[in-house]
Amino acid sequence: MDIFRESRPFCATGCPTPTSGSAFHHRRRRYGQDRIGRAFLTMHRILDKENQIHTDMALALPAVVKDAVAIWADMDALDRCSG
Repeated sequence: MDIFRESRPFCATGCPTPTSGSAFHHRRRRYGQDRIGRAFLTMHRILDKENQIHTDMALALPAVVKDAVAIWADMDALDRCSG
């Protein structure tokens, strides 16, 4: 089974982007369980198209998650793929 043939978002190096369904299913197939944490999914939901935090949603988040979102938004596509 070749996960890279799925029609899902990929980065410049060809690996699934961390927030794509393909990356989620790849982890589940590889490790036999879901490896994406609740904070990661929260980060994905609160970022808009310009990678800016929606302030009304960010107010309810703990500081650790806010910091992780800020770091995630600053990373470029290649850094996200390197895991």
